[in-house]
Amino acid sequence: GKKASDTASWREDFLPPKVTLTKATAGLVGKELKSDSLNIGVLVSSRISMKSVKAFVRTHGDTLSTYKQLTMRKVKDSTWTVTVPEDYLASPGVDFYVTATDSLGRDASTPSVVSPERNPYTIYVKNLKSSIALLTEGCVDTLQLGKTQRRETFFGSVKGYLGIH
Repeated sequence: GKKASDTASWREDFLPPKVTLTKATAGLVGKELKSDSLNIGVLVSSRISMKSVKAFVRTHGDTLSTYKQLTMRKVKDSTWTVTVPEDYLASPGVDFYVTATDSLGRDASTPSVVSPERNPYTIYVKNLKSSIALLTEGCVDTLQLGKTQRRETFFGSVKGYLGIH
């Protein structure tokens, strides 16, 4: 008898990019940052060139503010990285997600969920250093003692950490 045959082909360049955290970054998620700097690293796999890879960061839980967009740079092969600005390394932590867009305009993100901005990764941050070591303020005022008035300077000081960024 006769044999029928057919050939199916598949092209992987039709697949959208895939974004995953590097081991180093994944190891920080949900934990407390132990250093005073933070690099976010991702692996981007795609058969075609990337148009952009961006990290979006904000202070943890600050749902009223918008994320700051940071352009990641390719460091080797499929590894992309960015250093988070020091302003965001404040208590209680940093929320972030990463998007990658290929040259055909197809997007992918990590975490790989419908709305990564609503379900970001978090790296916790304790207050790493003092913002104010010592603040001394002087005030000149008039002091009334009975019928005598005299001008005096009053001083006050604040020591320690203020968790404000």
